[in-house]
Amino acid sequence: MNGKPHYIDIRGCKKNPKMCAEVNIEFSDYEKDWIAMKKHQKNKDIGYLNVLIEELKPCVVKRDIPCIQKYFLDEEDKGDYYEYTNYVFPNIAADNEVLLKELEACLDYDKLLPHLMGTRGIDRVCIWTGRQTGPLDEKTLKTEQDKRENKILIMGVSFPEAVRISGADYPIYHTL
Repeated sequence: MNGKPHYIDIRGCKKNPKMCAEVNIEFSDYEKDWIAMKKHQKNKDIGYLNVLIEELKPCVVKRDIPCIQKYFLDEEDKGDYYEYTNYVFPNIAADNEVLLKELEACLDYDKLLPHLMGTRGIDRVCIWTGRQTGPLDEKTLKTEQDKRENKILIMGVSFPEAVRISGADYPIYHTL
């Protein structure tokens, strides 16, 4: 196009031709995600991350393990996330300094990842249970049960390659 070669992955188009009826080559998908991420960093408008920063970060700073555990996926919640068949529950303990330092570093808008599936820590990433793109209705988040039902949870803290998204519906694949 315009004398420049462009490459496109058409695997998704074969499955769903309507998805590729129009192709915008002005920006790559990564660039589009990067632009959206920068807007979220500026506006601080992801309700999920706001709750984690406001409520979980003080728990991490104080090393309050029971409080921290409330924000991690557990056996009860795993039933809602049936695709995580190989999920390994993280060791959330006071002596797990790596996890606690990484978690503390993750809870910041400046650490947001372009795919909005988590945040960067020091050497690892904090992985969320779903792609978050906007504010949450604060009225629905008054009690701990409301937060559980709305899945204000972290999958875990792992290496960056542990989180993947693919397809238009953003199915998630985690390997911890």
